[in-house]
Amino acid sequence: MRQISLFITLLFVTSAFGQVHSEFFNRADVFFKMYTKDGRVNYNALRTNSEQLDWLVDYLATETIEKTTRKAYLINAYNILVIDQLVDHSKLVDSPMKISGFFDNKSGMIEGKKISLNELENQMIRPVYNDPRVHFVLVCGGLGCPPIASYAYRPENLDAQMDHQTKLAFNSGDFVYADVSKKSIYLSQIFDWYQSDFGANTKAVVTYINKYKAEPFNIDHKVKYYDYDWTTNNAEFEIIPVVIEEPELPHKDLVYSSNGENKDNETIEPDDKHETVEVIDTAEEIEVGQEEELREIPLPTDDGINLQTFTAGSLLGKGKFDFTLFNTLYTENHQVWQGQELSGYRSTFVTHLAQVTYGITESKRINVGLDINFKNSGRSSVDSTYGGISNAFAYANNDSARVGITSIGARIKVQPFKAVSNFSIQSTLFLPTIKHPEGFNDPEGLNNLYWADWDRITWWNQLFMDKTFGNFQVFAELDFLFRFKRYDSQIGMLDMPASVFVSYFPTKKITLYAMTQHVARFTNNINGHDPIVTDWVIPMNYTASGIGFKYQILSNFNIEALYTNFWRGSNSGLGETFNIGVKFLTR
Repeated sequence: MRQISLFITLLFVTSAFGQVHSEFFNRADVFFKMYTKDGRVNYNALRTNSEQLDWLVDYLATETIEKTTRKAYLINAYNILVIDQLVDHSKLVDSPMKISGFFDNKSGMIEGKKISLNELENQMIRPVYNDPRVHFVLVCGGLGCPPIASYAYRPENLDAQMDHQTKLAFNSGDFVYADVSKKSIYLSQIFDWYQSDFGANTKAVVTYINKYKAEPFNIDHKVKYYDYDWTTNNAEFEIIPVVIEEPELPHKDLVYSSNGENKDNETIEPDDKHETVEVIDTAEEIEVGQEEELREIPLPTDDGINLQTFTAGSLLGKGKFDFTLFNTLYTENHQVWQGQELSGYRSTFVTHLAQVTYGITESKRINVGLDINFKNSGRSSVDSTYGGISNAFAYANNDSARVGITSIGARIKVQPFKAVSNFSIQSTLFLPTIKHPEGFNDPEGLNNLYWADWDRITWWNQLFMDKTFGNFQVFAELDFLFRFKRYDSQIGMLDMPASVFVSYFPTKKITLYAMTQHVARFTNNINGHDPIVTDWVIPMNYTASGIGFKYQILSNFNIEALYTNFWRGSNSGLGETFNIGVKFLTR
């Protein structure tokens, strides 16, 4: 009798627990039916009457999730918490990016624990279920996201619902589309940020998309990523009360034409059977290192930017700042000048480059900035060892040391082609700010000054291109650096640095990279081999290579270290650099 009694008790408790969760799914279904329509949300109506939303948020905060319902429950939770943050803000914003810490702040609560949207998606959902379709059912509050469903996701029919929303996104003609005349496929940046979820390369991504496309893409066409639209997915429409009832959910997949319309009376069975995933009960139960393997790159910041893959060519959204300080110490004790090798000295040049960049367009296509160069330099004619570096830190202005803010530059960076988000152009105009920056020889020998910086107007133009391949990234840069003369005794010149960086992301916080750079200088000397006749500057070239390391302390803050060696050159110094930088992006 005792065993029978225990069995009846457990059956009752289990049934009651299931009914409680059934109420959540029913109430969530009513909520989404009432307040969402055509992929948008009526936030203003919810700001007037948030009773249903408040009930759902309170439930998420206090109740424990059953293993069998967890996946559907967490998907609904994400969408509910996104809506709650937008409704709960002091005013309805036109973009979730305008709410500080929208994705990173622990503003939500699940099972009694505070959690951020990024943690919910990238710790409790993506690495646990390993199902790429979650990207088409989790809605971030922006129009760039897939459309939000007007129903709750339910455990008993979750697979069919996720297939339905994935097909809806892929066949709408907006989320992914092709331009056959240009042999190009245009994808949401979601496929760029989370490429590893879909496959090892872009062809694998297109293959995945084609499984759900009514009219498949040509896999040989070039893949491009269009700008993500962070405009709030808000809409005004009449709120019609809905009675709680068990929903009618599709058990077969609707077939969509290329414009997103349902073809009459046509259904197909699911394209493929998804693997059964053993659900881990809590995010803490993920084995150490498992999350790193499943999520190869760190989370995007609130601006949709992944700081780990952020390069010199990356652009910011409107109202966002990038504060960067990069410190370089270049030192040499030998050089090759007009065929002769010179040594027996130590010259050191230290640059502290402070950069402030500001985004001025929502589309992240135009940034402006200010650069300030603070430099100190020194030369020792008697100590060619590393001890001779100390002269550069004398912080004096004499014949063996210089110090000061040497130049200030105004900068603009643009993404010229909307369809090519990984290509940008930057242009900076520098003006010297100290007297005799290239040094000065006093006829009386009393007030000689050492070199500090170029005493010319510098126009620096940079072309950037980057590409991320899973855990690797290739970044290329080609520069056209013009230095225009200020005095009749000077000449003009053009430096053309070409650089390649290859980065590897072993974890979400660590970046290892190698780089190489070749620089060629062209001058307009009357006699390039006689600098005394025209100017001391003559044509030259050098090649430098190095290795670097970045560590991401926060999602919007990292530090960097780089070492380079100038291993060959003509009419140039053969030194090395030691570099330390920090970068901070506002949210």
